[in-house]
Amino acid sequence: MSTLTKKGQVTIPKGVRDALRLRPGMRITVELREGEAVLRKQVEPKDIDRWRGCLKPHVQEGTDELLTQLR
Repeated sequence: MSTLTKKGQVTIPKGVRDALRLRPGMRITVELREGEAVLRKQVEPKDIDRWRGCLKPHVQEGTDELLTQLR
């Protein structure tokens, strides 16, 4: 059980923090759903995912062309 402070802050119980793998500084969202508050961890994209689609794909002509180039 948690208590709401005058500033509107709530301490998330350790079991919930551990289950969601929440760490200090992580961002969370709180949504209202059918009269209940739903807490959700904001998933940050991994560094590599930020660059997805930035590079032009290398296009191969086909297997025959590749074998010709290798020979």
